[in-house]
Amino acid sequence: MMIPPAVVRYCELFSHLSLDNVDLLGELVSDDIEFRDPFNHLSGRDAFIGVMREMFEQLESPVFEVEQIDAVADGAYVIWQFKARAPLIGLWRQPGLSRIRVNEAGLIDQHLDYWDSAGFYSRIPLLGAVLRWLKARIAYASDR
Repeated sequence: MMIPPAVVRYCELFSHLSLDNVDLLGELVSDDIEFRDPFNHLSGRDAFIGVMREMFEQLESPVFEVEQIDAVADGAYVIWQFKARAPLIGLWRQPGLSRIRVNEAGLIDQHLDYWDSAGFYSRIPLLGAVLRWLKARIAYASDR
């Protein structure tokens, strides 16, 4: 199965995404794109571009490294690594997977991210200590 050209262009842009070119995503997505990750669930081109711009405002040097693209009937699954510097936690590396769907017009109309946000939260001072303690308690309780 061939990777849809829209997905190839989309992944190439994500691999080189910056605050200077984030608006170019608008040319590749539908007016009613659905975007979901562990922090957001939104729809619409403007909201999608807005959350991407916000990423650059909140994080230092965010980078997506696309590792693999697997075609499916209406789009693709994309395996990636994300790297950035985040307030409070410093260097943040996150593996993830995205389900990208392409509509009949050849535009991305759905981008669903799957990644474990617990790794992010567990690095936040105080909250991280509580989460690590809770994880240890749950692990211990399940071993009984």
